Amino acid sequence: MSFFVDDALRAGCLPQKAKVRIPLLLPSNRHSSFADLGEKPLLGAVICCTSISPEQRTLLADYALSMGAEHKLDLTSDVTHLLVGDTDTPKYKYVAREREDVKVLSPKWVEAVRARWMADQHIDHYALEAEYSVPTLAGLKICITGFDDMTFRAGIAEDIKKHGGTYSGDLTKDTTHLIAAKPEGQKYQYAILWGLKTVSLKWYSDTKKRGMQLDEALYHPSKPIEEQGRGAWNQRPPGQQTLGKRTGTEVALEPLRKLRRTASAKLGSQTDNIWNEIVNGGGEEIRKPRDKLRTSKSMPVMGDSAQGSPEELPSAVAQLRHGFLDGSYFVIMGFDAKKVGILWLLWCTVDFG
Repeated sequence: MSFFVDDALRAGCLPQKAKVRIPLLLPSNRHSSFADLGEKPLLGAVICCTSISPEQRTLLADYALSMGAEHKLDLTSDVTHLLVGDTDTPKYKYVAREREDVKVLSPKWVEAVRARWMADQHIDHYALEAEYSVPTLAGLKICITGFDDMTFRAGIAEDIKKHGGTYSGDLTKDTTHLIAAKPEGQKYQYAILWGLKTVSLKWYSDTKKRGMQLDEALYHPSKPIEEQGRGAWNQRPPGQQTLGKRTGTEVALEPLRKLRRTASAKLGSQTDNIWNEIVNGGGEEIRKPRDKLRTSKSMPVMGDSAQGSPEELPSAVAQLRHGFLDGSYFVIMGFDAKKVGILWLLWCTVDFG
């Protein structure tokens, strides 16, 4: 889909019949990103890995780089995607606590994007990120103790499975988490003996809200309920952004902003050069004062090339005329659209005095 920017019209000093159209490519719908418009579907993404073997990490990095992404060994402030092999790592825990802007995905996400890219298929980034998002309780085997309500026990068992975990009615050494209503009982004692992670029900509730596994040490059932979870998840109000960190939207739009800045810089340079040639005769400084020019009349309208008669010029243009071109009218003819746009911008922005 293309949009046309009428800079001179927005300035209020360009006749309606003289539109200067500059095509800008933008995503056609919410399921696309700016990267889809080129050959690099991961352009703007910054990827980091955790608990992934060096061989697989190297392969994933090669795939990501070929699709326009950057790869970082460290979890820097510009990382946008964390590829997770195991959730019990410092990088994962830090993102859970501090970085709500980072997408936490399975390594298979890179392979899925690459497969569609190689097959020249449409890439729905939203759908793929949802499909390969790491489940909240991925890799966990959970047991509970101290909850006598059988309906509650059955409900939490189903809920654990729904969020990617495994429920076990018996406490074994391969159990990863014990959710204890109180710091007591036989299961609790064995969990301490075996070094298993023992947490309160509040950990389970907060973890589901965050969508990631929060620091278990901050949710020990022996802590008062009001102290549980302090510092586990530093939530930020909607719309607030930490300085130095880019959101997913900004990453997607960053290539577009760079193109706009580049185009603006080039247009400004061309404008300055043309104006110097017009005023200074190709770069030579004019030292002799000019006599004021006499009022001229516009050429008659000639087909589609004419850009409007004097009568059609808006009042905003008339107010801008002053200096040595005061009282003069111009008709632009014989130029392509790009040059017409530059000349109209000159008319709107340059001080002729």
